[in-house]
Amino acid sequence: MDRQTKSIVIKDRSTGTPYSVIVVFIVTAIVSMLIIWQVESRNQDSRRSDLALHAHNHASLLETLLNQSLSANYALASLVRAGDGEVQHFSAIAAKLHQHYPIVSHFTLSPNGIVSEVYPLEGNEVSLGFNQLEDSIQNAEALLAKESGLMTLAGPVVLVQGGTGVIGRLPVFMDHNQEEKFWGFTNVTLRLGELLRIANLDTLSNQNIAYALWKLSNDGAPSQLISSNSERIRSDSVDVIINVPNGTWLLKVAPIHLIFESGALALKLLLGLFISSLAALQTWLIISLRHDRAFLEDRVTERTNEIFQAESQLRATLDAIPDLLFEVDIKGTIHLFHSPKKELLLAKPEDFIGHTFDDFLPDEARVICYSALNEANEKGFSSGKCYSLEIDNQCHWFELSVSKKAASPDNLPRFILISRDITERKTNASSIERLAFYDPLTGLPNRRLLLDRLQQALAWNERHETKGALLFIDLDNFKVINDSLGHAVGDLLLEKVAIRLNAAIRKVDTAARIGGDEFVILLSDLPEDTHLTALHAERVASKIAQLLRNPFTLLDNEYVVTSSIGITLFTSGQASLDEVLQRADLAMYQAKNAGKNTICFFDPALQEQIDHNLELSRGLRLALDYNQFFLEFQPQVNREGALVGAEALIRWRHPELGLIPPNRFIPVAEETGLIIPIGDWVLKNACKQLHIWKSHSKAKHLTLSINVSSRQFSQSNFVEQIKACLNQYEIDPKCLELELTESMLVKDQNDVITKMLELSKLGIQISLDDFGTGYSSLTYLKRMPIKQLKIDQSFVKDINMDLDSANLCDAIISLGHSLSLEVIAEGVETLDQFEYLAQRNCDLFQGYYFGKPSSADQLLKLIF
Repeated sequence: MDRQTKSIVIKDRSTGTPYSVIVVFIVTAIVSMLIIWQVESRNQDSRRSDLALHAHNHASLLETLLNQSLSANYALASLVRAGDGEVQHFSAIAAKLHQHYPIVSHFTLSPNGIVSEVYPLEGNEVSLGFNQLEDSIQNAEALLAKESGLMTLAGPVVLVQGGTGVIGRLPVFMDHNQEEKFWGFTNVTLRLGELLRIANLDTLSNQNIAYALWKLSNDGAPSQLISSNSERIRSDSVDVIINVPNGTWLLKVAPIHLIFESGALALKLLLGLFISSLAALQTWLIISLRHDRAFLEDRVTERTNEIFQAESQLRATLDAIPDLLFEVDIKGTIHLFHSPKKELLLAKPEDFIGHTFDDFLPDEARVICYSALNEANEKGFSSGKCYSLEIDNQCHWFELSVSKKAASPDNLPRFILISRDITERKTNASSIERLAFYDPLTGLPNRRLLLDRLQQALAWNERHETKGALLFIDLDNFKVINDSLGHAVGDLLLEKVAIRLNAAIRKVDTAARIGGDEFVILLSDLPEDTHLTALHAERVASKIAQLLRNPFTLLDNEYVVTSSIGITLFTSGQASLDEVLQRADLAMYQAKNAGKNTICFFDPALQEQIDHNLELSRGLRLALDYNQFFLEFQPQVNREGALVGAEALIRWRHPELGLIPPNRFIPVAEETGLIIPIGDWVLKNACKQLHIWKSHSKAKHLTLSINVSSRQFSQSNFVEQIKACLNQYEIDPKCLELELTESMLVKDQNDVITKMLELSKLGIQISLDDFGTGYSSLTYLKRMPIKQLKIDQSFVKDINMDLDSANLCDAIISLGHSLSLEVIAEGVETLDQFEYLAQRNCDLFQGYYFGKPSSADQLLKLIF
């Protein structure tokens, strides 16, 4: 190149370079500003979406925690209603509930608003007696719950036991004369700090996010600040409504620092100008647009990577949510979806997009989903609606939460729909209900559920003028099988009995197990005609008796079981629940007493007798405390008519009923077990009387006989009691005579013989009372140290008129003397009876002929 050409090129380059630099500067500046603006806009949208996701995620978690924890109120309310206002074993039941609701601070029962039960009690004692309806802080929301009949979330409030909490309060109403009567509240209390911690609100500060949780008033305005991590929340915050029982909360979320500040933007624009200057400088230095493009490509790549990382973070957040998440329009068309649990989907993931709920869901679930969409379209949100699906032959329950989006590209309203699997919660609730109302062994309704259904049957009878019947079934000799074969075999038998009972009744009837081997059948909706109802009940009872008589196979062996069945008919207003059940129970005992394997209807006369016996048993418990018993003494004489002893006879002078004969109250005392303390009283007072006679020279030889019941004699320390009385009153053992009945001797002969030998060694005389009327046997007369036989008064009564009675008396006297036993005859009322027995060498005599039972002073007059 010549000098002239070179000069021209240099000139062109020198003049073109400033122009190129300016062009590059301007172009790069514009591109930089556009990129900065675009990137900032994308970052803003991304951060805004991320912020919205945080808000909805924490709000959903908070709402779920509240609803799940406060649902324990319904289980408590069910127990209150089932117990007719009373909850037996509240602490045990609440402890089991606490296992399923671990974040609950404590459970409370408040009849009429006053706290009467709390679990756990430790740390919450101060809350007992607290009146929620009168407290100036809590009464407004307590009254709201009572008047609305809905569960209401109160709080946050300062708890009387200290700290701040929220209280889920459920009003409980009881059916009373077909009207609902307010009973009180069940309460579930959560510590506010613990609730917010589990809802992860405290983690927002670490993510540079400010939040404020408000309680909204009825007009939608914030009325109370619940919690906040910042003094001021920006006006462009993301707001999420949280539905709580009978109220609304509002969660406001915003970045702590401004998302899009003008100062930051200016700084970034200056940075863009600086980059443009650098590009111009590079152009000036290297005169290469190629390097400028490379620089810009590097910057774009860097920004693209940042966007990609933001999207990855969003996807990771979605994967952490265990629920099914869909974006759908008002027609149910699925546009987007996300699910970490593919096993809960009804179709392949790729088959969802573009399809509607109609293509996948069954009718019932589809109706519920569209209902939630319509509600969210009207209100902006919907929550709490539930539906079930059959997935892999298992029933799964889901709860819907729906939120309406602000805008959609096709102008159709769009929604974010979250479907949460609540199967475990449903299963736990079902388990609690079954534990409360069903027998765990047989699966039959228990006593509580039976009484509830009996109450329903009474109400049905009243409305429809029908009758019902109750069958009380007791297995005969079940204890023999249970004790001999073991409880496992006994339980197996009860399970099989339950199956046969269910097979014998209609679907509208109820078979229940109320304890041990006792079952009850409730027959409902029977004809109004009493005769027809009785026939139907008798047919069912006969069918059940026949089914139970069929052999049961237990451990490869067959066993035949019979039953005693009592039947009572009932209609509305006739009797209370307990009275109906008691009548069936009494009828069953009639069947038992009739020889078992029998069916008996309730006898009103038996009820009257039972009521009278019950009154006597109550009186007997007071008779000892108030010294209403006293002893009378019937003389015992020899063949010469001389007084040799007496029999001590207990008497009861009731303050209202007067003198009650022993044959009325002794059987009741035997049945109730009061015969033991009464027998102890007789023993001590008899020994006291012998101690008194000991001081009289003409009376110290007298013997005193007392009757001993089988229950009293079977006590393990009976002999020790006798020794203690002898030592306490310092009496001659030969003066004390114990009268035993024959029936006592055949129950446990080894124990009876051992005790009789010990008593005999002490010198105590043993007499066999009512000989000839029981299980007379020469075996025990030979083996046992019996000193006296007592001829029963039933034989003596007819001795002069009935040859058999006379022969029996002769035989008893001969038998006693042949065994060197003394023989005494009781019930001697005439001279002819005395002379006949004396001629047969009877040793001693007792009866009205010699004197009626009287006081100790009257007895001694026979001597003095």
